[in-house]
Amino acid sequence: MDGLLHFSRKQISKEFKTVDLVSIIRETCQIVVKSFEARIEVQVDLPEHLMILGDGAGLSQVLMNLCTNARDAMPDGGCCESKPGAMAGMPWSGIGHGHRHGS
Repeated sequence: MDGLLHFSRKQISKEFKTVDLVSIIRETCQIVVKSFEARIEVQVDLPEHLMILGDGAGLSQVLMNLCTNARDAMPDGGCCESKPGAMAGMPWSGIGHGHRHGS
């Protein structure tokens, strides 16, 4: 919890820098694919580059946490998918076997 509070209090002008979100997603996905069971498929649909202002290490941690939560929500396997949008939004979706939307 302290890490989340610290992350939310950062001042953009002092601690954030321009980073390529696509590189961060690719690096994180490589770790996820090697770490997670084969029953969890990871799919990404990425542009060549997506430059944003942020903390690369913090973003990587957030992405890893999202993937871990997705894996834990799909005990019977499934697919974790990322499609960053034009405004650097990161909608994630997970499709787990045997789970119904909204349940």
